[in-house]
Amino acid sequence: MHATAGPPLTEQDAEAYLARHAFHTGAPRLVGLRVEWLLRDSTGPGRAVPAPRVESALAAHGAPRHGRHEVAPSGAITVISPPYRDLGECVRRTAEDLAAIRAGLASGGLAPLPRAVDPRGATTAAAAVRVRLDVGHAGSGPLGFRRRWALAHAVGPVLLAAFANSPTTAGGGWRSIRQAMLLRLDPRRTAPPPGGDPRESWSRYALDAPVAPLAGPGTVPVGLTFRQWLRAGHPRRPTLDDLNRHLDTLLPPVRPRGHLELAMIDGQPADGWPVPLAVTAGLFADAQAGDEALAATERLHVHREPYQRGPWVRAARHGLRDPHLAAAAPDCFHIAYAALARTGAPPAVRGAVADFIERYVARHRCPADDTIATLTGGGTTART
Repeated sequence: MHATAGPPLTEQDAEAYLARHAFHTGAPRLVGLRVEWLLRDSTGPGRAVPAPRVESALAAHGAPRHGRHEVAPSGAITVISPPYRDLGECVRRTAEDLAAIRAGLASGGLAPLPRAVDPRGATTAAAAVRVRLDVGHAGSGPLGFRRRWALAHAVGPVLLAAFANSPTTAGGGWRSIRQAMLLRLDPRRTAPPPGGDPRESWSRYALDAPVAPLAGPGTVPVGLTFRQWLRAGHPRRPTLDDLNRHLDTLLPPVRPRGHLELAMIDGQPADGWPVPLAVTAGLFADAQAGDEALAATERLHVHREPYQRGPWVRAARHGLRDPHLAAAAPDCFHIAYAALARTGAPPAVRGAVADFIERYVARHRCPADDTIATLTGGGTTART
């Protein structure tokens, strides 16, 4: 049997750990991100890109100076920024890291794919831009963690729809097949958690989710939830290491990892990642932006409940062609733009947001629509 270090957990230990480590409260000051790239072989289109080749290309010329990188077994690469106090600094230093990574990849005949899924049909390969923000204050005010948790779920479908970049024309068509694939998995592991107090809601969600094969020994029965494993203690008692591996397999669109990780945004064309970072940071910039964004997205959610699956499914399938998302998105983007100006974001960042609004949001389009138009012979019609 697979052995795991550490003493056995009780159910009460697990609940206390989740409450303590999932939401680190404090003044919301920091912003960071993970940029994921799928790769293509520029010397032989269609070839798989194995991880050793990526590591070899980066070994001599490609290490990030400020953050760090990870290479998946599939060959996909992730660049992870540290948390920054200033959005402009985050953009500038992450751009430097990505430029170094790109140069290293190019030296090995590799380049990033412009889409968030692998067009060769490897549906397990998908890329995202994951924005990381502070949880917020411990209190119940507009910058408190409860309000910011609710805001993340309220604006999440808009961010998914506007930045959808993993299209498929099969099955009626999806703008974000990456998110569609997640939604089709076990909703106990991929759907948004239920409403209520964030700490209690997340604890229930995490413990009542089935244990994935990679989160424990192979002898854990299929479908066993982590709570059931804790209570049964078979085939052995789970430990904190087991719980942390289990948490890594949970894939809701918003994950509390000490900070909030907004994971619903598709990977963007190689230089497009600053826009979703800036828009998200703008929506969370201050109490005014948060209040306005909650009001702008209220009509998306039945009974004012932002944790239902409906808006997420519509966003993944239709992008900004969905009329409710199309109505909310311009408001959200303009709220974010105003907040960026109010908080002194660099002109270049604000300009990139303005260009995205003009090219996509104002036309009820997303990056996936460009690809769909090309695949169906319609050409790119984002600019008219």
